[in-house]
Amino acid sequence: MNLKSTATILVGYQNDYFATDGILRGVIEEVNRVDQTLAATLSLLKSAAETEMTIVSTPIILTPDYLALAESQGILGTIRDSGAFRAGTTGAHTIPEIRASAVTPKPANGGHLKTGQ
Repeated sequence: MNLKSTATILVGYQNDYFATDGILRGVIEEVNRVDQTLAATLSLLKSAAETEMTIVSTPIILTPDYLALAESQGILGTIRDSGAFRAGTTGAHTIPEIRASAVTPKPANGGHLKTGQ
């Protein structure tokens, strides 16, 4: 794999899901799996920081009327009904652990992470 031409895309690493007080935390059956996912992601970011790989983090941000999820059921219905990922809320922000990993391109190797928020 050529890391210079490789990108990893992180979607939805937001407070509503990953924060210990996130509003979706209560609907997750196996909370420890969320913690394990975060730990593995942070390990990946640490390793990738020394490479030329590009990492992009993008949040899921929904309008206050949740029009995009109007007919949704399952987890998407739960997101709508709980008010998760709503634009302008702290819950929609990228978690601090991911934002702390955001760096600008490094002159030595070009690797970087970009966050949507």
